Amino acid sequence: MFTRYLAPVVLLAFSSLDSLAVIERTVERTFPVEHRAIVKVDTFYGSIQVKPTDRPEVKVLVRESIEAATPSAADRELRDLVLLLEKQPDGVVNLRASYKKTMRWAWQKWPPIGLQIEVWVPGAANLELVSREGQINVGNFQGEVKIRAMQGRVFAGEIDGPLSIWAGKGDIAVTACTGELNLTARGGNVVVGRALGPTEISGVGGEVEVQAASAALHAASDGSDMKVGFAYPLKGDSRLSVSGGDMVVTFDPRTSATLDVRASTFGKISARELGLKIVSGELGTSRLQANLNGGGSRVEIQSSGGSVRLLGVPAMPAH
Repeated sequence: MFTRYLAPVVLLAFSSLDSLAVIERTVERTFPVEHRAIVKVDTFYGSIQVKPTDRPEVKVLVRESIEAATPSAADRELRDLVLLLEKQPDGVVNLRASYKKTMRWAWQKWPPIGLQIEVWVPGAANLELVSREGQINVGNFQGEVKIRAMQGRVFAGEIDGPLSIWAGKGDIAVTACTGELNLTARGGNVVVGRALGPTEISGVGGEVEVQAASAALHAASDGSDMKVGFAYPLKGDSRLSVSGGDMVVTFDPRTSATLDVRASTFGKISARELGLKIVSGELGTSRLQANLNGGGSRVEIQSSGGSVRLLGVPAMPAH
């Protein structure tokens, strides 16, 4: 099904029994596909990098790194690696890497095999990526992208379509997304450049930052700060909430919005460079309702454990 190539052996480390080296091997496959192909990658360990290509094909390169005393010892370790590379009858390209559970000494490295997975995919393809331990990097794509990372950083470039990312332990970074954006981070920071479509963000224990949002944004963060910039024009109602942190929200001075802001009992609301017309409450307290440029899209802001700052700052261009 695939071909492995033996690379030069490089001395790396010593154990009490043998001198170990890193032995590298590669697996390569190429599949002809339609531009709207579906590509799935699921690995028990190692990094995943997906890059766009103009060619009507999916090219897969898997680099395997094995710590072993000899090539034959590396072969024994590879026997427990299950690597599936196939194109299914429905046209889906599937890559799955798993490792059989075996009993090992406590001092032995686990997993004994490191993987680096690189995939070149047509730019309009749909992606489904899963890594149980390792970072995931995705370039610029026009299809639907779904990512699940149990432990490791996730980066996505400019996605011209829907994007969903779930990260158990690791940061999430997105350059831009034109479609529906859904992000969940259970133990890391979230940074989004441009959110051009409806956006849902849930974070725990890490900071949340959206540099330019131009559609409905629902963002919640527990135990950290949040910073959100709204682009002009703003379309759709938004709801922002943090628990145990402060919040900074910026608006393009041309934006029309209706604001409902709450800070914690011991926090306060401040504003600068915004022509707010206060409806109820007042600045310097923990409660404020106000209109910006006559009112418009509703923006609810709540910080249950800190203060809220409202700033008039030209936001990053929406496109």
